[in-house]
Amino acid sequence: MIPFPTREQLRIALLVYIYENGGTDHAVLASSTYDALADHLKVSMSERKASRNDIHGDGRPEPAWHSMVQYARRDILHTGLLSLDGGRGVWMLSPPGVQAAERHTVGARD
Repeated sequence: MIPFPTREQLRIALLVYIYENGGTDHAVLASSTYDALADHLKVSMSERKASRNDIHGDGRPEPAWHSMVQYARRDILHTGLLSLDGGRGVWMLSPPGVQAAERHTVGARD
């Protein structure tokens, strides 16, 4: 099995990525997140390209990495840390999401 980051590591990295790269609105294009998070979390090129079928044996050809990022996004959306105000294809932090990201960025710098 390929050693991907944990779901919690991915959720935190996604929050911080949106916070640090989303400007004053704390919003990013969804398409910009996959490679940036993979770079930050040191996900290899072979891990990025591995299909869901390669990892889970579910017959699905899409990259498992993309699914993992989507699950992290869904998790933080369901906990109220993402806002739907950004529109389709835009991931935007809610005010509680900004606060959560700030806690992680401040803690990482200490």
